[in-house]
Amino acid sequence: MSVIRPLLLFLSALPCLAATFGTVVSHPSSLADLVIDEPRKRLYVVNTASNQVEVYATNVSPPRLTNTIKTDATPLSIAISRETPNPRYLYVTCYDGSTLVIIDLNSANFASVSKQLDAKPQGVAVGLGGRVLITTIGTGTGTEVLVTYDPATGNTQPVVVAPPAPVAPTVPPPNSSWFQAGKSRLQASGDGKLIIGVNLQAATRTVFVFDVASSTVLGSRVVPAVSETLAVAPDGSRFLSGPMLFDTQTLAVLAQQNVTNSPYAFPATANFNTQTAQGGAVFLPDGSSLLAAYNIVPTAVPALPTNTGQLTLNSPDTLLIQLGIKLPQNLRGKMVITSDGATAYAISESGFIVLPVGTVRNQPLALPDTNIALLASDQCGVTAAQNSAVVPVRDVGGAKITVTAQALTTATTSATVRATSRPYGGDVTVQFSATAARTLGTATPDQLLVQATEAINIIPTIRVFQNSRNTEARGTILPIDWGASTTGLADMLADNTRQRLYIANPGLNRLEVVDMQKRVLLAPIAVGQLPRSMAFGNDGNTLYVASGGGEQIGVVDLTQGKMTGRILFPPLPFNANFALITPAVIASSQRGPQVIMSDGTLWKIVGDKVLPRPLNTNIFGTARSIPAPQSMVATPEGSYVLILGGNGTAYLYSASDDDFIAGRSVIPTPISGYYGPIAAGPNGSYYLVNDQLLDSALTPVGQTATGPVGGGGLPTPGGPVSTGRPVAAVAAVGGQSYARYSTPVTAANATPSDTGLVEIVDVNTLRASASAGTLEVPGTLVRAGARANILGRSMAVDSSGATAFVLTTSGLSIVPLGSSGTQAPQLSGNAVVSTANFQPAVAPGGLISIFGSNLASASTSASSPLPTVLGGTCVTVNNAPIPLLATSSGQINAQLPPTLAAGRYPLVVRNISGLAASNTFTVTVAKYAPAVFVDAQGPALFHADGTRVNKDNPGKRDEKLTLYATGMGATTGGKVTAGAPSPASPLAVTSPVNLYFGNPLIKEAGIIVDWSGLQPGAIGVYQINCRIPGAHIKGDALPITLKIGGVSSPTSGNNVPLVWVE
Repeated sequence: MSVIRPLLLFLSALPCLAATFGTVVSHPSSLADLVIDEPRKRLYVVNTASNQVEVYATNVSPPRLTNTIKTDATPLSIAISRETPNPRYLYVTCYDGSTLVIIDLNSANFASVSKQLDAKPQGVAVGLGGRVLITTIGTGTGTEVLVTYDPATGNTQPVVVAPPAPVAPTVPPPNSSWFQAGKSRLQASGDGKLIIGVNLQAATRTVFVFDVASSTVLGSRVVPAVSETLAVAPDGSRFLSGPMLFDTQTLAVLAQQNVTNSPYAFPATANFNTQTAQGGAVFLPDGSSLLAAYNIVPTAVPALPTNTGQLTLNSPDTLLIQLGIKLPQNLRGKMVITSDGATAYAISESGFIVLPVGTVRNQPLALPDTNIALLASDQCGVTAAQNSAVVPVRDVGGAKITVTAQALTTATTSATVRATSRPYGGDVTVQFSATAARTLGTATPDQLLVQATEAINIIPTIRVFQNSRNTEARGTILPIDWGASTTGLADMLADNTRQRLYIANPGLNRLEVVDMQKRVLLAPIAVGQLPRSMAFGNDGNTLYVASGGGEQIGVVDLTQGKMTGRILFPPLPFNANFALITPAVIASSQRGPQVIMSDGTLWKIVGDKVLPRPLNTNIFGTARSIPAPQSMVATPEGSYVLILGGNGTAYLYSASDDDFIAGRSVIPTPISGYYGPIAAGPNGSYYLVNDQLLDSALTPVGQTATGPVGGGGLPTPGGPVSTGRPVAAVAAVGGQSYARYSTPVTAANATPSDTGLVEIVDVNTLRASASAGTLEVPGTLVRAGARANILGRSMAVDSSGATAFVLTTSGLSIVPLGSSGTQAPQLSGNAVVSTANFQPAVAPGGLISIFGSNLASASTSASSPLPTVLGGTCVTVNNAPIPLLATSSGQINAQLPPTLAAGRYPLVVRNISGLAASNTFTVTVAKYAPAVFVDAQGPALFHADGTRVNKDNPGKRDEKLTLYATGMGATTGGKVTAGAPSPASPLAVTSPVNLYFGNPLIKEAGIIVDWSGLQPGAIGVYQINCRIPGAHIKGDALPITLKIGGVSSPTSGNNVPLVWVE
C-alpha cells in the first residue's frame, strides 16, 4: 500500500467511462503519428492512407476535426518546432515523396513547402535552436542515415557517423497499424539538447543519442527485438524503447518491464517484448512517473473484451508498476502529453484516444488497504483472532463501488472468501480453510482476484497465507508483500552492528529492512529493478545491490537508508551489439565485491566500475563461466569468497592473492535435495554447501543433514547424528558452530511430516546444541529423489545465537533457539484412563483422566460448555482440542468427543503459557468401554432417596436404583455436543444395556434395566435406571458388570465396583 498511496493525488483526476479510462475519437483509417500544439489547442495527426495531416481542436470534448493539410506521398512522422509562445512549423517526413514537408502554422491556410531529400525519410524531431533531425533508409541517391535540416538556411547536412539504417517501411502496414509501418522514431528531450532515436532492423533495433549542438551521435547500441515505442524523460536522462529503460549517457539498460513488478496478476501469456503488445508510453512532465500502455487484456472474471488494453503507471527509474488502468481499446504505439500533465493523447486501434489524466476528479478507483493477509490456526484456538482477516477495499475517489473477490486458482485448501458492501467500498473477508487447518504448516497461498465493475483500475490482488501451527509453537512470521508474482524474496544479509536484516525483494524493487531486536519491518529502501543479491562494503556503511533487471549495481548508504549511486558497466563501443547481461550474485571480499553475471562470467568492482575478471586457468581450465545456478558467500572478515556452481563444483577465492586458489567437486552425483545453500566460517575455517560441511581446503568432512524428527518432537541437544533431511538453508555462527534449516523427506504429492527444523550444530562433533521447529517450510519444497534449486542465503542468526531468521513461504520466520524456560509436560506410561475406574479402556463421549507431571496449573471448570483451555493447558486428540473439566500438575480430567470414531489417536498435552508440549501418547478409543464410577465410598450406585448403596445400606429386591457410568458410546435421541450438558428433552439414549450384580453367567445375577442414557444436565456421565428382580441372588461384595454392544466393564484390576444385595 505504501507504494500506491503517493500516487493518489495524481490519480484523483482519472475519469471513468464504463469502467474504462479515456475517450476514443474514431477515425476511418489508422494513424501513423501525432503531435500537440498546446498554445493553439490543436492536435495534429498523420493520416498516411490519405497523404494528409489532420487538425483537431482540443478545446472541445471530444476533439473535433477542423482542417486537413495535404502532404507528399506516404507521410510517416511529424514534429513541431520549438518557438515560443507559438510554434511556427510542422515537419512531416514523406517516405515515398522523399521529402520533408514544412507546414507554416502562422499562415492562413497551412501553407507548406517540400524539401527534397536524397534518401527516403522516416523519423523526424526538432531540437534546440530549431534544428531538425531526420532519419532515412540510407539508400537511394544519398546514403546518409541521419540528416539535419536548418530552418534558418533551408539547408540539409548529413551526419557523418551514424547508427545502422532502419529497414524500409512495411506497406501495407502490419496489423493495419500505420504507426508500425514506420521503422524509425525520433524524440527530443524537454530542453531539446538531445534527440533519442530508434532504428528497426529485421530482428533487432538500434537505439542512439544525438547531440543537437555538436550535430553528432554520442552513442549507439543494438538490442534484441523490434519496437517503435519511444518515450524520453523530460530531463533527457533516460528513455524507454519498447519495454526497456535506458540510461541516456551510457545506454546501459536500467530496467525492463516485467510482470514480477506488478501488484496485480497478468495472464500467463503476457509478453512485453511482443511488438503488437506495446501501446505507447510517455513520461509525466515532472518526470515523476512513466505511463506505458500494453495491449494485454487484464485478468478478469468474466473475461473482458479481447481488445481491452491497460495503462500502467510505473516508477520512472525501475519500471515498478504502481497501478493499472483499464483502457477501452488497444493502443498502437504513440502517446503524447500536455506540458501540464492534464491530458494525454494516444493512437488507438480505431483512431486516437483522449486520456484526461488531470482534469476529472472523484472517479471510481479501488485499492485494498493491504495486499497480503496472514491467517493462523492452531489446535486450541490461541490464534482464534487470526482465523480470519478483513481487508478493506476503498474507492479513493469517493464514488460508490461494488466489490467482489475470488481465488484466482481454487484448491482444496483455499480460504473461504466473501465480500461485504461498505460505505467506503467493500470489505474482503478471508476465513481459514478447515482443510488447511488439518495439516501443520502453510497451505499453498491463495491469490485473490478483487474486482469492482465501477472501478477504472485493475485492483491489486491480495495474497492470503494460511498457517496452521501447534498451539505451543514458538516463533513468529512476518508476512512480506512481493507483488502479484510468485518470484518471492531473493537474498538476506544480517547487519549485527545495526541489528538489521536486509532482504532483497525483487517484486517491489526494494530492500526490506527488519529490526532484529524489535522484530518488526522498518521503512524499506528503494533500489534498482529486481534486486537479487547484496554485499556489504568494507567501509561498514555501504551495501551493494545487484539488480537483475538492468546493467547496474546499486550503492546504498546504510546510514541514510537510501540508494545514493550506481556501479557502472564498462563504456559501450559505438553500435555495440552483444547480449544483455545483468549482475546475478555478489559477495564482498577485502579486495572489494566479487560479482557473478547472469551469463555465469566472473566480474569484480573496482572503484565505481564493475569489470570482467580474468580466470585462473590452473583452476578453471578453459571454462569462461560458472554453470548456473550459482551461489556465492564471503567469510565474515572477507578473506575468502566461496562459489558453488550448478554442477556441484566449488571455487575458492583468496583476497590476499586476489585470485582463485582452489576448485573441486564437492556435491556427489546424482544431485538431489535442495541445491544452493551456502555459508562460510571465519577466516575460511569451514564452509557449508547444501548438506555438506567442508574444511578450509574444500574437503568434505561430513554431511550437515539432521536425522528424521521422531514422535512429533524435535531432536534433543547432543542427540545422535544421522542423515536424511534435506537442508534448505545454512548460516555460520562463529568459528565452532553453524546453523542449518532442514525439512523432512517428503515423497511426491505427500504432505511434509513437520514444518522444518533449525539447529545449531557443533562443527567438530556435528551434534546439535540447540534446536527449534519453524512454523512453515520454504517457499520451495523438495521431494524425495528430486533436486530443487533454492536461495543461497536465506537464513541469518543473531550475534547471541539465540534467534534464527529464515526466509520461508510467507516471508520471514523468526525462530527462538533457546529454551522456553518451562518444563515440558510429561505423560506417564499409562497416561490415559477412564475417569470412572482409572482403567485404560475409553470410548467416545466418555470422561478420561490423564496422568503425568507438569501438566497444568490447578483449575476447575465452573461453567458449561466446558473450555478446551484450562489451567494454561490444552489437550488435543488427533490434533483437535477436547473439553476439560479439571486440571492440576499431575492430573487432567477431560471428555472425549462423542463424534470420535473408534481407533488409535495421538494425544498431546500443550502448555500454552509455557510454549511447551508433552510427549505424544497413543490412546486407543473403543466403540464401547463401559466403566462404573467408583470412588472411596464405592460405586456410584444410589437408592431412590439418593443415598448410596453400600455394605451398610444394601440394595433390596424389587428396589429401583440408579447407577452412573461412562464410556457407553454413542446415543440416539437428543443431540449431544462435546463439552455441553446432556439434553433433557429429548433424552440421549444408549444402545441396549445388560447389567449384572454378581457373576454374569448366573441367570439370577441379571438386573432389570428400565432406561439407559446420558444423565440430563451432566457431561459425559451415563445414567442407568434399574431394578433388582425378586429372584436375584443375595450376596456381599458382588461385582457389578455393565455390558453394552458385547463389551463388559472390567471385573478385575483396580476400582472394580462391588455391591451388597439382601
